[in-house]
Amino acid sequence: MSGTGRVVHVDPGTVPNTNEAAQRVLIDRPNGDRLLFFIPAGAAPPEGAAITWGPHHASWPGRRVRKLTNEIDPAAPLG
Repeated sequence: MSGTGRVVHVDPGTVPNTNEAAQRVLIDRPNGDRLLFFIPAGAAPPEGAAITWGPHHASWPGRRVRKLTNEIDPAAPLG
């Protein structure tokens, strides 16, 4: 999936199913939906930054990184 939004919060996390150290990026989309995905540890965008993403990468001003997961609904149950 591709999209645009604004970074709400970034915190340390681990990639589901692999336990790889990562940054968890929570995003608000323009339509009001909220989603998250994981990127490599140490590559965090600033909170409040505009962000765009595609199936494999995420970008914000001055940076482009590989996504470690697809988009996830933060309200969905784990499992």
